[in-house]
Amino acid sequence: MQVAQPVLVALLLALSGISCSFVQGQLTELPKDATLVARFADQRGDFDKLLRMSNEDSKLLRIAADFTWVAGEKKTGEIGKDRPLGFSPERWEEYKAVFSKLGLRGGLVRSEDGTMIMLIAHAQGIVPAGLEKGYVFTTVPLNCDAESLDIPGALRERKFACKELGGNWYLYMSR
Repeated sequence: MQVAQPVLVALLLALSGISCSFVQGQLTELPKDATLVARFADQRGDFDKLLRMSNEDSKLLRIAADFTWVAGEKKTGEIGKDRPLGFSPERWEEYKAVFSKLGLRGGLVRSEDGTMIMLIAHAQGIVPAGLEKGYVFTTVPLNCDAESLDIPGALRERKFACKELGGNWYLYMSR
């Protein structure tokens, strides 16, 4: 099943939402494709572990180092007081340890139906002018034709570009 690029872009932008604003206002250089590809190859087991963890905790649509979003719950307020964490504090520490090991500064975003999980390696700026780069696992085919995401014009007029890593894994960049 092939998904139309505009539909995919809308889905990804809705999933990543405001994640570009979580780098604490720092504008830093995007990681190079080669760095991300090497990390993926060297630590593939940890990427697969994170995928399994997210599938086990499927009600969490967003997990970061400083907040979580539980499906159907409000997204504002203090965790534990005004809104639920969604799992044990120990489980959150496990996620944070894997995020740190894999260089996922923005954590993860999951589609409600579980067909797509984005792992955010880098985010800068704010929506709609922000930029995000990382990994995506999806069971929905992506139309990935980028040879490189390092090229300044890789996004051109598009809001999303990707290149295949294999086995339903892709590198992506979005704005």
